Amino acid sequence: MNVISKKREVFEQLEFKGPIREVISKIITIENPTTVPATFNQADHKLPANQLIWMNPGTFNIAPGKSIGLQINYRPLNISSVDDKLVLVSKELGEFSYSLKLSGVANENVRTVLFKTEIGQSTITPIKLQSFLTRPVTYQLKIINHEGDNFYLENGTLAGTSAVQQATVDKGIDFTLPIKFDPSIIGECKASVEISDKDIGSFFVRLRGISDNPQPKGPIYIPSGKSTVYEWRNPFAKQIEINIRVDSPSFTLDKVKGDLKVDPKKATPISILFKQVENSINGKLIISAKGYQPWIV
Repeated sequence: MNVISKKREVFEQLEFKGPIREVISKIITIENPTTVPATFNQADHKLPANQLIWMNPGTFNIAPGKSIGLQINYRPLNISSVDDKLVLVSKELGEFSYSLKLSGVANENVRTVLFKTEIGQSTITPIKLQSFLTRPVTYQLKIINHEGDNFYLENGTLAGTSAVQQATVDKGIDFTLPIKFDPSIIGECKASVEISDKDIGSFFVRLRGISDNPQPKGPIYIPSGKSTVYEWRNPFAKQIEINIRVDSPSFTLDKVKGDLKVDPKKATPISILFKQVENSINGKLIISAKGYQPWIV
């Protein structure tokens, strides 16, 4: 028996609507009313250009007089609404054409990454992300701080780029975005990082930071009769006045007299000399600022 394939009219309209970067799936039924097996090869299908559409399975067979449920998947990458067409091709059954209405909407499920450290310290956390573009891409990166500059890219800037290799249609490719948390306030602060490309627009990751009061540091070992330099940095976004002192007669401060004004995000060196007096070999360096818990080394 000879089976003559033919082009068919549109079977039905398939509507896909969902949040960007998420997969929306539908099951369609394809029947083989003939008395011979029908084969659909993935390479023969006519898929929409510039859209992430794929089938599970891509290549399949339908036995004579049987039907199959075929899963069609769509992943929108930008907020848009477009009309397109999908054509499934079988040598035995011909073309199965479907009109598509494809819509991407804002994704309300925005990921939040937590950072935690103490004031005066910084931490870098690598955020794992996925790219779904089927071409190499250089994403534009931008940190959007809400309570002063507390979050940065790894190199300390607020803007930059990240180059990522191409993904396949049905699978994303992983990439890592290191984010630095260097708090300038004590308590909670928030920000977001914007990842954008000219073809798909932007997606975001929320950043939440918690900064605690300073914790005691040290010990610092200083040989008798020697000195060392401890560098203290003003973590705040404003100039503050600090008072520096030691609580042991065996330690003295070199070239530090009275209060000292330190500019925002700037460091000041503190030279400490150790010369043992009687049995006193331990001491504390105490750095105080009005309104804050002291830094103790």
